Amino acid sequence: MRSNVRRAENGAVCIYGPGTNFLFGLGSRQGRVAVAASARFGEGAPLAERTAKAAIHETGHALGLIHCRNEGCVMLYSNDLVSFYRKGTSFCAHHRDDLARLGLG
Repeated sequence: MRSNVRRAENGAVCIYGPGTNFLFGLGSRQGRVAVAASARFGEGAPLAERTAKAAIHETGHALGLIHCRNEGCVMLYSNDLVSFYRKGTSFCAHHRDDLARLGLG
């Protein structure tokens, strides 16, 4: 996916992709690379947890994991802040099994 980077009014970096209003991060299995963008997560204590959740999700993509329908799974697709905040912070059993098959669980 081709993405663009723009600065928000507060100077934070936001990531955009085709047909998206913004991205929480981007992960690629091809390059085994992941990046999380925290510009949309606010400030204070929740910032670290929210950024970690985005980083875990994008690292999952870099390892070959796909989106999940399980609302408790960190791999749940999120296209807005409400769904992002609602999803879990860890992998579901299915994705833990996938990671184990890769020798990572």
